[in-house]
Amino acid sequence: MMMTEKLVSYVSGRTLATFWLMLAVFAALLAFAFIPNSSPLKQAVSSAFLPTVGLLAALGISEIIFVMRERNCSGMLRAFLLLAGISVVGTPLSILLHNVVSYLLKLWFSAPEEGVFFVLALFVFPVLFLVSVIGVIWQLSAEGRSALLHS
Repeated sequence: MMMTEKLVSYVSGRTLATFWLMLAVFAALLAFAFIPNSSPLKQAVSSAFLPTVGLLAALGISEIIFVMRERNCSGMLRAFLLLAGISVVGTPLSILLHNVVSYLLKLWFSAPEEGVFFVLALFVFPVLFLVSVIGVIWQLSAEGRSALLHS
């Protein structure tokens, strides 16, 4: 009698839908950053920037919750999905912490700007998000091929 292993970790539709929505909103924010400041398009959509960042953070929190509730999602796919949610939530949180810490340092010690949270928000978390997107796509495609080969 041959025992078959479960090769594919199944992810619910809401978890993947949230992930793809995060990717779309992140892409929209990235596109917004590259619109020239003098463009009428940038002036027209600039009032939607902060609500869009809030939407992205809410999607990140819901992604973390959905992944933590998944029963059949394990291994690298789970890690990449969690990393996507954490990096999306970490960016606005780091921006907020940068502003608070800089204000307090200037108020109490007359110190210059704080740079750690700024670097996290501007470079580290966006790169982590892109790594997680590549990882999720890689895991989904590898598991799909594996399931087709072994079925």
